[in-house]
Amino acid sequence: TSPPVVTHPPPTMDSIAKAALLDHIGKSLENPMRSPKALAAHVRNMCRARLLTRGRTEILQEWQHRLLFGAWQGLMYDDKYRIAFCVMRKIAINNWQRTFLAFQNRSETYTKEIDHEENGIHWFKDLFRKDIAIMRLNRYRRAMFIRHPAMRLFATYRDLLSPKSQAGILEDSGGRLPEWLADALRVVLKYLGRKLHRVDRPVTITFEQFIDSLLEQPGYIRNGHWQSLSDNCQPCQVNYHFIGLFEDMPRSANLLLRMLRVPRKLRFPERKIFYKERAPDSEMMYNAYIDVPRSKLTKLWKLYQDDFDLFNYRVPYLLGRPDGKNVHRASG
Repeated sequence: TSPPVVTHPPPTMDSIAKAALLDHIGKSLENPMRSPKALAAHVRNMCRARLLTRGRTEILQEWQHRLLFGAWQGLMYDDKYRIAFCVMRKIAINNWQRTFLAFQNRSETYTKEIDHEENGIHWFKDLFRKDIAIMRLNRYRRAMFIRHPAMRLFATYRDLLSPKSQAGILEDSGGRLPEWLADALRVVLKYLGRKLHRVDRPVTITFEQFIDSLLEQPGYIRNGHWQSLSDNCQPCQVNYHFIGLFEDMPRSANLLLRMLRVPRKLRFPERKIFYKERAPDSEMMYNAYIDVPRSKLTKLWKLYQDDFDLFNYRVPYLLGRPDGKNVHRASG
């Protein structure tokens, strides 16, 4: 006998619309520039254009101020391989720190847990003389990696601030929130008119409340987990040679290691299995942002406008709940 014919109901308009929306979000998350050198050249061109459209003296003074008080915070270096590297939270920071520690240990991998103030890593901020720091910046290869701003913000909430993640971190840290996470929660809660009363239980914060908090925070006090890429890494001052994509790891990370002539046995760590088994980024973004009013997202994207412009990312304008106000449009 022939096998039974399996029939599927025809797709509904809702399912078709959602599929189209997910496709749009997926394309919005992709950076059309895949080459690290081409992306670095694009950033240089964007920075030159800013010099032409605003007063050169004003721009240079602003950049110098930012460099002294901002960019040093995220820059680490290695003298053997002559590399200056800007790290960012939620862009594989732990794996990059492991890689730099492996440089020093001449080992194939560095497997111990990385804390948020790893003492074995060389940081520009710890150099006493700024002229020595400038000399390293001028002579070393300069690199950074980027990630779509909307996806990075969602990852910050999902992995750190959501009640589920807080519960997991509490369990791993002996029933008490680590100080770096407690500090981040205090910042978010402050701008929601709340306080962190206990560090032995999760705090309920929704994703929309996290966005509300960001919209209230002055830029200069932003936590490193949600600080903009352009503020943290200062691409117009530092002039990076290599700008890689988070989505292209570990391929592009290993490309950088080969350019540094690191021994081939040392490779960038693979992502853990549970990351690979997650839903596609477009679906996670849809579920996170679709109920946030578009008027709030319009303001949010403006906070990260430099990241969108400098790094050639597009605004996924269909995200968010229509509310009749300030419906934004995609750029690029």
